[in-house]
Amino acid sequence: MSIQLDTNTLKYFQEKWATKLKIFFYEAGCSGTKVDITDDFEVDESLICHSELAHPKNSMDSESLKGNDINYDPVSSTGWQEHESWIQGINIYVPKKDAEKFENCRITRTVKADHTGKEKVRYIFTSEQVKGRCGCGSSFNFTGAKKPKIDMEKLKQLKKRFG
Repeated sequence: MSIQLDTNTLKYFQEKWATKLKIFFYEAGCSGTKVDITDDFEVDESLICHSELAHPKNSMDSESLKGNDINYDPVSSTGWQEHESWIQGINIYVPKKDAEKFENCRITRTVKADHTGKEKVRYIFTSEQVKGRCGCGSSFNFTGAKKPKIDMEKLKQLKKRFG
C-alpha cells in the first residue's frame, strides 16, 4: 500500500515542520467526495498509522527512496537539497474505514482562485479506484455514479404542478 504526495504537498508540510498528517475523505463537490490533509488533529482509535515518511539528508536521492510507502516526486522539484535541514519523519494517518481506498494513490496540492477570486487549496486525489470525477478534478467518487445536483423528486412534483 502506498500514498504518493507531490512536491508541493511535501514542501508545504515540511515548512510547517509537521510530524504527523491526517489524510481523509469528506462529502463535497459535484462528484460527491473530496480529499483533505491536516496536521492539526489528535490521534484516536478511528485512525490507523498508514506509514512513515523519513526525509533523507541531501546526500540521498530519489533512488534511495524506493520502497518507501510515500514517494518523493523528483520530476517537479529541484531535489532534496532545498529541504536538507528537515530530516525527521512524518507519520501518515488515515481513517480505518477508508484505508483500502488509499492503496496506490497520488495526492497533488494545488492553490487556485475560486469564483470570488480568493485563493483556495485543493487536493487532487488520483487512484485506479476512482470511477468518476468532476470537471475541475477536485471531487470524485468510487462508484462511477454522479450525485444528482437537484432533487429529482422535487423536479417531478414541479413538472406535475406546472406542466
